[in-house]
Amino acid sequence: METKHVIVLRYQFPEKEELIYQIGIDSTKTILNSPNLDNINKVEHDSLEIKIRQQLQSIAPDGSYQIRMAVEPVRLLRDGQEEQGTGKLQTIDVKMSPFGDILWSSVPSPAAQPSYPSHPLEVGAEWEKDQSFLSPLNTDPLSLHLHYSLKDVEDFQERDCVKIEIRADEQSFSLANQVTQKMSLTGFNLFDHKKGCLVKSEIRLMIFLESPDERVSNEIITRVLLLKKDGKPVTA
Repeated sequence: METKHVIVLRYQFPEKEELIYQIGIDSTKTILNSPNLDNINKVEHDSLEIKIRQQLQSIAPDGSYQIRMAVEPVRLLRDGQEEQGTGKLQTIDVKMSPFGDILWSSVPSPAAQPSYPSHPLEVGAEWEKDQSFLSPLNTDPLSLHLHYSLKDVEDFQERDCVKIEIRADEQSFSLANQVTQKMSLTGFNLFDHKKGCLVKSEIRLMIFLESPDERVSNEIITRVLLLKKDGKPVTA
């Protein structure tokens, strides 16, 4: 009988060692003004690069981690033009469960790690979870219902990683001033289940806004990559 591969997606933070992530966020916004809704009136391209350094501060008796994150904006492009003064270094403290749930944060809606089930999983396992996303037209976060699937075990950066595919079917939200917002999501995570860290992630979020005056579609692609200890990218 074949032995099934049992996997626990649990975070581990080595003491006195930083995890350095490079994050790229690419946004393509297409604006369609009425009454000519079939004509593209304007397309905007923005690109932001961020570097995040994470370091363990302490482990609580309940097993949760106190993590300090240094968030450094590196580069911002608007329609291909680089903007100067992209922002200052920001320090964020979070309390996180071993499975990625944010229990407390020094700022609202911090850039968080993916969260996973606390029970052991096998290849082919599927689960669902709601996750909040900020909306440009709503003060309160909107909740997307996400579907996860643990697809396979693969080698990446000489690490034993599991590939987790993520999707959210299109969901519609009614906002103020007769605005309707639709959102959908696809993507994947690569998680080193032996060393307990996210290695790579790519998420594509589609946002579609419609009002009596215009329609706006916005594709936002977020790419996350764990860097080497010297802060340099690793060739995929």
